[in-house]
Amino acid sequence: MFWIGILLTGIGLVIGLSGRGWTVFLIGICCVVLGIITSQIPVVHLGNELKSIDESLTPKQVSDLASRHLLKRGDDAVDTEFFLGAFESVKKDRKAAERGDADAQYSLGLHYQQGFGVAPDEAEAVKWFRKAVEHGDAMSQFKLGDCCFNLGNCYLHGKGVIKDLDESVKWFRKAADQNNAKAQYNLAFAYHNGKGVEKNDVEAVKWFRKAADQENKDAQYNLGVCYADALGVTKDATEAVKWFRKAAEQNSAAAQYNLGLCYRDGFGVAKDDVEGKKWFNKAIEQGYIPTK
Repeated sequence: MFWIGILLTGIGLVIGLSGRGWTVFLIGICCVVLGIITSQIPVVHLGNELKSIDESLTPKQVSDLASRHLLKRGDDAVDTEFFLGAFESVKKDRKAAERGDADAQYSLGLHYQQGFGVAPDEAEAVKWFRKAVEHGDAMSQFKLGDCCFNLGNCYLHGKGVIKDLDESVKWFRKAADQNNAKAQYNLAFAYHNGKGVEKNDVEAVKWFRKAADQENKDAQYNLGVCYADALGVTKDATEAVKWFRKAAEQNSAAAQYNLGLCYRDGFGVAKDDVEGKKWFNKAIEQGYIPTK
């Protein structure tokens, strides 16, 4: 707009400041001024993912930002609808959360954790997850499990809190007891590696199995490893192949590679070089590099 104005102003001066030249000159000046004004307005670039916005903005200001975004990019309106929806969701959840609504506290924690409709803030996420857990009896089993799992992850990685493996195991256990498959896998992994809890392969197998039964491919792969290497269970090549196959069919590259080894070596399955090569190739296509 600014440069169009400069061009029109120049044309007006060339024609002369009378008649049509004067009109072109004035239009050019208006374009220059409009270009300067609009250049000072922040443009929201959403791309394919929702970006954080300032919660202090009014719905009208958010709508204006979203509209300018569409005019600039020419994308479909889906992004803008999510943009506005996230903004309104944060405001709604905050009001309910401050009244003690556990579901809203859980939702607000997710907003802060993911930067959805508000600037990402791990400490705020932990704060609201913890409040939600305090009212856990009012939440569904799924939400309570997910909330505890998120708290466990925060302590495991030191996000919003000081890293504490013991505390992470505590929350993973609470989530696992709510049948959260991701927490069951993480709890099994903690037992398997002795991180935050005393190493115990029998307990690891127990929790790997619970997660594997819920189709968690990482748990299925690790359960296969336990059967292959006699970790917490009696060595059983057939069971190892069974769990490697389940994980491989869910596109676990490590499981695909191990299943290839089983076919190559005739471990728990009839030796078959063609089938082995097939699974090796699937793993390689995903960039898998064996650790040993």
